[in-house]
Amino acid sequence: MVKDKPAIYFYEIECGIDNIQLLTGLILTALFLCIFIFTGIRLFMIAANLPLIIMFFIVFIRKRSFIRVHLVKSAGQLN
Repeated sequence: MVKDKPAIYFYEIECGIDNIQLLTGLILTALFLCIFIFTGIRLFMIAANLPLIIMFFIVFIRKRSFIRVHLVKSAGQLN
């Protein structure tokens, strides 16, 4: 009997929203929300929700471009 070795693969998982985009969206949301609280202008409340809406659009509508999985190397190629 010939026994095959199990194949071991290494994957790299990439996200469509990087840390800078996430931080920028959170800062803009907080800034527009603070402006809305102090002024009461509803346009700033709408603007505060836009970064969140855009991120939800990227996550739920464009799923294939949001999470990307790449095969880095298999264990046989490491040697």
